[in-house]
Amino acid sequence: MIEQANQKQEDDSINLLEYWYVIWKRKILIGIIFGGSVVLAFILCLLSDKIYESNTSLVSPESGVGSSLLSGLGATAGLASIAGISTPSVSPNRDLLVGVLKSRTIQEKIVNQFNLINYYHKKKIANLIPFKQLEYVEDAVKYLQDVTNIEVSEEGVIVVTVKDKTPHMAADIANAYVENMGQIVSELGTGAAGRQ
Repeated sequence: MIEQANQKQEDDSINLLEYWYVIWKRKILIGIIFGGSVVLAFILCLLSDKIYESNTSLVSPESGVGSSLLSGLGATAGLASIAGISTPSVSPNRDLLVGVLKSRTIQEKIVNQFNLINYYHKKKIANLIPFKQLEYVEDAVKYLQDVTNIEVSEEGVIVVTVKDKTPHMAADIANAYVENMGQIVSELGTGAAGRQ
């Protein structure tokens, strides 16, 4: 049994040496492929467009604090829970803000505010990338969703990230998310306060 184990180890070491021999024999070809890949990657990095990323952070007020921005939405959420409609339970203010930021209403407002149908159309043509022409708001909204990320950090901060080839456009769109969210929340808050 010990002899079989020793023979198996010898067979394994022979196989490894055979593999190393094959690699050593083809070292020039491997070097050419590796060097060509590095040069090609470097050229592609130089020729590719820069993508800029803009972040906007938003801290939601604590629930129960009664902030002017979310007091109406908090009252609306309370009425919804009484009526039997399910609402987020862990942190209602933060979940409401994230929901508003991801809403179709805000995305359509941003598309119209920055005329993103034409903007994204021109950006695609400038890069000679084949694509379906952006003719409808739906197409621009879908593209906006692709370049936007809205998430909550571990600390509970809402972060809106927008990517674009133009730094000021990325920053403007990220800021527009927060501005439009503020308008919508204040409208909803005013309506709920007026009904009460």
